[in-house]
Amino acid sequence: MTPRETALARLRRRESIDQAPGLAADLAAQGIGFAAVDGVLEERWRQAVVELDGCIGPLVEGGPAVLREGGPYPGSWIESTGSISAEVLARFAPEVAQSTFEQFATGQRDDGLIPYKVTADGTAFSQIQIVTPLARSVWHHYLLTGRDGLFLRRMFDAMVRNDAWLARHRDTLGTGGVEAFCTFD
Repeated sequence: MTPRETALARLRRRESIDQAPGLAADLAAQGIGFAAVDGVLEERWRQAVVELDGCIGPLVEGGPAVLREGGPYPGSWIESTGSISAEVLARFAPEVAQSTFEQFATGQRDDGLIPYKVTADGTAFSQIQIVTPLARSVWHHYLLTGRDGLFLRRMFDAMVRNDAWLARHRDTLGTGGVEAFCTFD
C-alpha cells in the first residue's frame, strides 16, 4: 500500500481515541475523523481531541456536560465558550453545545441580565461580555441540529429579556444606543 492508501485505511477504521471517550463517540457519530500520511499530524489531531475533551464536562456534580474554557478558567464565558466556541462545537457535539447555550438562559436574573460566566460557584454578573452575538450562535445551532423549536424559543425569550435589561440600564443618555461605560466592561 502507498502511504496515502494506508492513511485512508486508518481513516476508514475510525480508530477510537481512548483518552477522550465521550468526544470520540460524538465525532464518530457525526462521521468525523482525521488521517494524514505524516504521523505527526495525526498525533496532533489526537492531542487536540484529548485537550478538547478535557474542556467538556459538568460544572457541578449531576449537571449537564458543557463546554468549559479550560486551563485556569473553570467555567463557561458567554464571550467565547458560551457563543462562538459552542457554535463550532455544535457540528460534532450538539448536545454539549446546546447545554452550553442553555446554562446562560437558566442562570439569567429575574430582571433579564444574562450572566457573563457560569462556574461551579454559580453565575456572575459583574461584567457584560457579549462579544460574539449570542443570537447568531444560537440560530446556527438551531439550523445545524434539527431545528428544535423549544430550544430556539427559550433562548430567544432569554435574549429578549437581556436586550430589555440593556435598554433600561445602558442607555443613560437616551440615545437608543447601548453604552459600554469603559473599555473593560
